[in-house]
Amino acid sequence: MREAKQQLPVAFAFVNDGKEWHGGLNYFRSLFLALQTLPESTIQPTAFIGAKADIAEYGFPESVKVIRDSAFDRRSHRWILNKLATLLFGIPWVTNRVLLREGLNILSHGSPGSNSGIKTIGWIPDFQHMHLPHFFPAKELKRRTKLYRDLIAKCDLVIVSSESARADFQHFSPHFAGKARVLRFCAVPVISSDEAVVDVRLTYNLSCPFFYIPNQAWAHKNHLTAIRALAELQKHYPDVKVVCSGSLSDYRNPAHLNALRSEIAQRGLTDRFILLGVIPYPHIAPLMRESRAVINPSMFEGWSTTVEEAKALGVPLILSGIDVHREQCERGEAAFFDSLDAIALAALMRDKIESENSERDHLDVRSVAERQHERASEFARTYLRIVTELRDSPHSQ
Repeated sequence: MREAKQQLPVAFAFVNDGKEWHGGLNYFRSLFLALQTLPESTIQPTAFIGAKADIAEYGFPESVKVIRDSAFDRRSHRWILNKLATLLFGIPWVTNRVLLREGLNILSHGSPGSNSGIKTIGWIPDFQHMHLPHFFPAKELKRRTKLYRDLIAKCDLVIVSSESARADFQHFSPHFAGKARVLRFCAVPVISSDEAVVDVRLTYNLSCPFFYIPNQAWAHKNHLTAIRALAELQKHYPDVKVVCSGSLSDYRNPAHLNALRSEIAQRGLTDRFILLGVIPYPHIAPLMRESRAVINPSMFEGWSTTVEEAKALGVPLILSGIDVHREQCERGEAAFFDSLDAIALAALMRDKIESENSERDHLDVRSVAERQHERASEFARTYLRIVTELRDSPHSQ
């Protein structure tokens, strides 16, 4: 009789952060789904969420064990006590006790606490503030630098999303460079019944060819270059649209949205460059599939969720030529342009329109699925190796 695998419970803490953290939740959903499909995985993801949280908003697969506690409800009494303990003593006493009470001594993608008895894997999505400091207020730059230094110093290991981010880590904190572990995110899309029936062309009035940018309207996401590219493209193809979805607020630059709208209006693109704002998640995949290509003109990314989702669907990509985009598409899945070169972007968009047959007309669906399964398996296996390494190592605190 085959011996049952011994489960390795790993904690993930989710403080109620509202509905704006779409990229982060997609990241964790994909990680949990990837682990679920990996035969050799022994990890039991355990999500700690607030007592008042709406579990449906998280969309976790059934394999995830969920534990509720008010310490994860923002501004609750226990949350405030935990913040005070962390501030005064460097230890999040309240949440640590919750984890230990449930028999968990590994916290993933979390914040550490000195001598807590809990091994911690930190997570730094990117080092954008090193490359684009002008997009951050001085106070935010100082806060983020301190947060990263504390996390790196106190965590046992730290996950970064790319080799590019590992190089930034080594530059930012050379003394702790050995703690960095690269975990390349891979989207694992779930086809819902809502997605299967939605007619996005009808829903969003898209009878003409369109390109899709599923990015938040933040300054570094660089919608301005896409607006200027569309203005250039309009000289030859006046009916083409660019459709954007994602949050329309930039907490670091509140005036940015008005600047985008002003640029759109000045170039006569009010009915051609469409800012939808946040849309239902099941609408994103159909919009990707119906578009001529997904565009990401961003000046900086940690590891783009939207690029991974488009790859998973076999959708053509037009990307800014930043290092991490090239790392994400090292098998030739994308066409690249300089992030500030609107003329080059317009030329690539024109190529997609003028192609008599879309790449997807000849797409080997089985090949896309197999490649995506490989990526998801490697995502899960790499994470399993990181957790196993931590489990078997002495606690660094």
